[in-house]
Amino acid sequence: MENGIFIRIYQRIKPMVMVCLLMCSVGACDQMTDNYQKYLEGGEIVYPGKADSIQVHPGNYRVELQWLVMSDLSVNSAVVYWNYRQNSRKVNISRTTGIDTVKVVLNDMEEQTYTFEIYTFDREDNQSVKAEAIGVVYGDKYRSSLLDRAIRSFDYNEEEDCLAINWENADEGTVGVEIMYTDLNGQDRTLSAPVKQENVLLENFNAEFGFKFSTVFMPDSMAIDTFMTAFKQIELNKVEKEVDKSLFSLAVFPGDYSVQNAAANNVSQVWTNPTGCSSNCYLSLVGGHDLPQWFTMDMGKAYELTRFKYFMRGDAGTNSNMLYASGNLTEFEVWGALDPDFSYNPDDHGGDFGPDWVLLSHCVVNRPSGNYIPPGTATTRSDNTEEDIAVAVSGHEYSFDYTGKVRYFRIKGIGTWDPRQRQFIQVSSIQLWGMQY
Repeated sequence: MENGIFIRIYQRIKPMVMVCLLMCSVGACDQMTDNYQKYLEGGEIVYPGKADSIQVHPGNYRVELQWLVMSDLSVNSAVVYWNYRQNSRKVNISRTTGIDTVKVVLNDMEEQTYTFEIYTFDREDNQSVKAEAIGVVYGDKYRSSLLDRAIRSFDYNEEEDCLAINWENADEGTVGVEIMYTDLNGQDRTLSAPVKQENVLLENFNAEFGFKFSTVFMPDSMAIDTFMTAFKQIELNKVEKEVDKSLFSLAVFPGDYSVQNAAANNVSQVWTNPTGCSSNCYLSLVGGHDLPQWFTMDMGKAYELTRFKYFMRGDAGTNSNMLYASGNLTEFEVWGALDPDFSYNPDDHGGDFGPDWVLLSHCVVNRPSGNYIPPGTATTRSDNTEEDIAVAVSGHEYSFDYTGKVRYFRIKGIGTWDPRQRQFIQVSSIQLWGMQY
């Protein structure tokens, strides 16, 4: 009975309930529409495609930014901010139908680390969401921290006029070295050697001027600039060394007298003989030319000569009696010239060698036991002491005060030990020293 009463009541109010529910639903929808509508009053929000795959390429007080613009063809510009948005740069973008790469170089930057913010814009001036990247700008602070690549050694070959430089292992970031030098023709040369090259050869090298080098660095594999250390001058130190006589040859000038007495007595014996010998020595033609007489050698290259040894004919053995005898010199002069006049004849100028020649030394050959010459006609002597022989065999040495370079070396014989005063000279051999690299 009670259930029947409830059923009849529900059936009577059901239409009213449905109407109320419908009205509530409509009211709720109107309220939601009101809440959403306020976000659409300016129209639909559009976000252009943002900068993609940003790369920061560091440089010398500058930086290059690169990024990709993907499929959004409406993008036509971008703005880059840095330094906490205190600085900015607008970039125009020309699109193609594919993926485009945008590059922009920011100059006059301070040396520090930056955070870059990039926003793209379309033709309707809609702004993308932010894209961000961090990069470094380098400058003098970085450059001052760089150290030159160390030189392990260098070897100068005087015969071939070349310098070999051997490097130590390079520091991280080293790209290579740049070398500057002056060649023998007076031309300045620049040579670049990559970091993997541990040896460098400078050809036609003029050792007088040395060389200078700078080390090249790249702070980052993506950097757009390299950095160089200040050029460092390297001087080659000279030491006294014996002059290489294998380069010597006879130089014939007007007034020279180099006529030998026999086929085996030519001037070349002076630089090819060992130090001191008793046969095959240079012996000028006996009676062929009055004293003084001179001959000239071309040393093959210029030297700063320091000293000289003269070896007379004879030895420490059975031919010791030839020492301080016959045509061996008692007095002579040595002269030098760098680039003399080959047409100048001293005979036309009273024996004067002219302005191109420099007197290197006036030499007297002193015999320890005395410079006595026995009278008579003997070509040998029997009164040499052990000290006389020892001094002669070791060579009579003379020093030079002239520090300039000479290439031509002249010996001028003035007097000999010959008791008959015959007009000829004899020289066993010579040695020369000079300052060389």
